[in-house]
Amino acid sequence: MTIVYLFDSFIRYGGIERILTDKMNYLAEHYGYRIIVVTYGQDGHEPIYQLSPRVHLMDVDAPIHRRYRYRGINRIFFCLKVYRQYTKRVKGVLKENKADILVATTHNFFILCALYQLRHLAKTVVESHIYGKWGELYKKKGLINSIYFNVKDSIFRRLVKKSDVLVTLTEGDCSLWSKVKDGVVIPNLLRYYPESVDS
Repeated sequence: MTIVYLFDSFIRYGGIERILTDKMNYLAEHYGYRIIVVTYGQDGHEPIYQLSPRVHLMDVDAPIHRRYRYRGINRIFFCLKVYRQYTKRVKGVLKENKADILVATTHNFFILCALYQLRHLAKTVVESHIYGKWGELYKKKGLINSIYFNVKDSIFRRLVKKSDVLVTLTEGDCSLWSKVKDGVVIPNLLRYYPESVDS
């Protein structure tokens, strides 16, 4: 079985980066699955956490972070151009490797859009690593900002709803998603688990 993970980059120390690294390593080492992680902003850097030799890292170099060089309509056109480039490259990876499962997390709207567009090529899994009421975290004051984030939140929920499986970390998070999609609870892996606990 070939599982492809989509993530922006593994160049920062962070919880999602560590959890995904541990999970991919475990699936490759213990189950023998073929794991490919596709990034778009690795920029030649080594992953911050050590990947198993059985996990293959591929960077497709889609410089979405450069959007801040542009304003207004030019930023929109730039984002659309990079999105098309990214989706085309990921599609090539999926086809070339005959991917069975495509996985993304809820922390990246850009990647979720690509997962939605490519869902006909593999079964799709969305892992929720953020608060289920996503839009409430990003709302800003003012009518325009409120409209923008409500529209984006609506699109975000549609993207999650169209996935084959939603994975949440806790029962509480699962209940927050219940109006969008039924989830499967899979708690985070613990790399270091104490054999005993002091009382």
